[in-house]
Amino acid sequence: MGMQSYRDLKAVTEAIIRHENGRGVLSTPNTWYDQQTVDKGLALAGIESPKKTAGPIPVTRETIGATATGGMGIAQIADVLPQVSDAINQANGHLTSGSAVRMGIGVTLVAIAIFIAWAQIRRHQAGTL
Repeated sequence: MGMQSYRDLKAVTEAIIRHENGRGVLSTPNTWYDQQTVDKGLALAGIESPKKTAGPIPVTRETIGATATGGMGIAQIADVLPQVSDAINQANGHLTSGSAVRMGIGVTLVAIAIFIAWAQIRRHQAGTL
């Protein structure tokens, strides 16, 4: 049993409350105080409750922008892909400049979307989002 462990001290605190006060009216383990009150008391004693782990990435303007940017990039690549495939199959070894530009734009947009998504995940994991 760790005297600095939140889990251990919370159980001991609630057991003491229940033993000293008898049965209360609440349906909590100690039957007298709600979860927030017990947590605040432990925090005042220097025992902080464990931090929650990161959940799903929240939807923000940045994540919507990354999704839209990635979608446009994928659409650009998908639009040009048949021409690229035809050029490779015919072994001409060249693409029209418009196709190459569209392919470049598509790859750039997908790269930007990946970077934005990565930045959002890092911010979320750091707790700043």
